[in-house]
Order: sequence, then structure tokens, then C-alpha cells
Amino acid sequence: MLELKDIKLSYGDKKILEDVNVSFAEGTVSVISGASGSGKSSLIKLLNGVIPQFVNADVKGGIIVDEEDISQKDVAARSDFISTVFQNPKSQFYSINTTDEIVFALENRNLPKDEIVDTVREYTEILGTKKLLDRDIFKLSGGEKQLVAITAVACMKQKVYIFDEPSASLDIDAIKRLKSAIKILKELGKIIIIVEHRLYYLKDILDKLYTIEDAKLIELESIDEESIKIH
Repeated sequence: MLELKDIKLSYGDKKILEDVNVSFAEGTVSVISGASGSGKSSLIKLLNGVIPQFVNADVKGGIIVDEEDISQKDVAARSDFISTVFQNPKSQFYSINTTDEIVFALENRNLPKDEIVDTVREYTEILGTKKLLDRDIFKLSGGEKQLVAITAVACMKQKVYIFDEPSASLDIDAIKRLKSAIKILKELGKIIIIVEHRLYYLKDILDKLYTIEDAKLIELESIDEESIKIH
């Protein structure tokens, strides 16, 4: 379980989030949509620790993962609990070779070689990404880069996965593969939080839909894009 308790976030006098109390259960997909500039990106940065470690902000409240408050942990420590897949996966790559990229975080954890090999084999089979191993990342399509990023974070076996507008630069076929990967992570019992403007491809796998208005996180009953302010 991931819980946000009495979260308040502001930049000086500008309120971004206020009195946010919400919980996200294992094996669920929660989507946060709404107007640009409403605070969606700030919420992501708050969860993964970029705020306040690298972006100055006034923050109050608790971020609880399985009854452990991680709100005082830095980005590196939170990576034991939370992974983020960026809108542009190239911005999170450290390597040119896809296999090197997938094992990078595992090697940084000083895991035994056999465990790393077994983990990569397991998750590339689960996600159907074995064909993307040992490839030049910069010769891949946008959708393939996205799948490499997802495989890399899945291998770390965290509880919470955050996606920042993952479909933004993808074509229809790549979005189908993205949806399949998200569905698999959900079936594995992960907590999936997606900030997204496009909703059509998520309608049959999302569990809760939220928007941010006037610094409040509001749960919506409808999943109709017309009911949400999208800019």
C-alpha cells in the first residue's frame, strides 16, 4: 500500500497541493490527468524524491509505503520502493547497449552475477522484451526505448511504478505494447500511477482516475476525457 497523508506542497506563496490524503493499493492502476500546470509533475517529483532534494519547495505530510514513512528519504533511498518511467525514456538512459542499461541498477546494488542474469531473463520473458537485449538503444524506435526503460525498472522489483505521460510520443502500435506492459505489471501486484492526457488506451485497465484542481487531488467517477480539463 502507498499512502499520502496530509500532503501539502507549495513554491513560496504558490500552493500546488493541499490536504492530499489518498491511498493506492497493490495491483491497481491509478491515472492522474487534468490541465497542464495543475501540479501533476510536482506530484511525481514529490513521490520519487526529486522534490525537495533537487527542487526547492515547502513540503509537509507523509509518504507511506507498507507503513514505512519514506518522506525523509532521498532519491537513492526511495528507489528501493519507487521507480519512474519518464516521458522521454532517453533522458533516463545511462548506457548505449540495451542489456547494459537493463542491468545497470542491478549492478549498482552489487547483486551477484547469477542473480542479475536470472532477473533479466525472468523479466524480459514476462514483458516479452527478450528481442530487445543487446541492441543499440539509439537505433530503437520510441516504443522500443520505452519498453527497455520499463524492463529496466521492472527488474528492480519495486512496489510502486510511476509513468510520466508514457504515450506522449508513441504511435498506435507502440501504445498497444505499452498498455500490455502496464497490464502485466498490474497483474504482478505492482502499484501503478500514471500521469497522462490520453485516456482511451487505459480505460479497461485503470482502477481510479484523478484530477488536480485548485491544489486538490480529486477522484473522478467518469473516465470520459471530455469530463477532464486537458490542455
